[in-house]
Amino acid sequence: ITKNGGDGFSVASVARAGSYGTFEGYTSVSQGTERLSAAVNGNYLTSDGYRDNSDSRRKDLGLNLDYDASDHLRLRLSAGYHEDETGQPGALYRFQLEGGVPRDTTNNPDDQVKTKDWYLQGGTQYFLTDNSYVDLDASFRKREADFSYISIGIVGKTEIDTVMFSPKLVLVESLFGYESKV
Repeated sequence: ITKNGGDGFSVASVARAGSYGTFEGYTSVSQGTERLSAAVNGNYLTSDGYRDNSDSRRKDLGLNLDYDASDHLRLRLSAGYHEDETGQPGALYRFQLEGGVPRDTTNNPDDQVKTKDWYLQGGTQYFLTDNSYVDLDASFRKREADFSYISIGIVGKTEIDTVMFSPKLVLVESLFGYESKV
C-alpha cells in the first residue's frame, strides 16, 4: 500500500536478509507541498525456501498522487504493479518421511505459479461543506496467473479484468441537535 506524500521530502529504505537466501528490499520516496503530494514505493523479495522447489520471487511498485485543485476539490490518482513467481513443492507423505526421504526434498520439482497484477485508480473528492463531500472513484485492474502443476497434469492460465465506478455522498452534519454521519 503506497502512502500519501506528507509535508516536505521523505525517503525511507529497509533491507533484510535471512536464511535460505532470503532477501527483502523496500524503498519509499514522498514529497508534499501545500496542494500536491506524491509518493512512490518499491519492494523486492527473493528466497530459495527451505525445501527444493520452494523458491519465491516478488516485485511490487506503487504510486499515489493527490492534488488539491481548490479549497473544495481534491483529485487523486494511484497505480500499482505486482509480480511474483513461486515454486510449489507439494506434500510429502508420512510413509516417505518414515522411509528416510529428506524433509527438504520435493516430489514436484516443476510445479510453479506466476502472477502479474496491476491497477490504475483515479477519483475526485468535492467538499460541499467543511465535513460533507461527494466522492467519485473509478478504477481498472488486470490480474493474470499462470500455473503449472506438472505432477498432476494441470497447466493453465487465468485472466481477470475488473472495472469499477464508486460514487459516494458523505454527509456529516448536525441532525436534530446531534452530530451525524450518513
